[in-house]
Amino acid sequence: MRRSSFYFWLLTFLFISASIFYLIDLMTFRARPSGAISGNGNPAIIIILVAIPIYAVLLVMTSMFFYNVKRVTRIKKGLIIFFISLLLVFCVLGEINEVKWHLDTLNGGPNSSNSIIYRWGWFNQYTNTIFFNVNSFVFGIALSGMLGCILSIKKNRE
Repeated sequence: MRRSSFYFWLLTFLFISASIFYLIDLMTFRARPSGAISGNGNPAIIIILVAIPIYAVLLVMTSMFFYNVKRVTRIKKGLIIFFISLLLVFCVLGEINEVKWHLDTLNGGPNSSNSIIYRWGWFNQYTNTIFFNVNSFVFGIALSGMLGCILSIKKNRE
């Protein structure tokens, strides 16, 4: 694949994946203060089934991008890995806050009798955004970029 076409597809998959993650957020129900629940099932499940393979392609392409970067010394790649590590830490902290916020909003998890999602399990129409949010989106991209850098350094060392 030519470089310009690779970049085009990388940006295309990035845009599509980000749009799909946003759609999942739009289709996730918000808990109501009255405690009333929606009986409409999980409409975002269709979008999620489309999102997973598209996002997986994006992650592979991101890893390939970082793996094939030329004219970057090992020291610079080490710095890239360091900054990606910091980004990963921020994403993990953001994800922890996201889960705490959801649990507070839902009055607990699926095992808590006071919870809106009592006995529903962790994956339902109120908790889609625990798994598909900005933090998890950036975390996956950063992790695949880090993997590509590490493999590139290892390849050049041999």
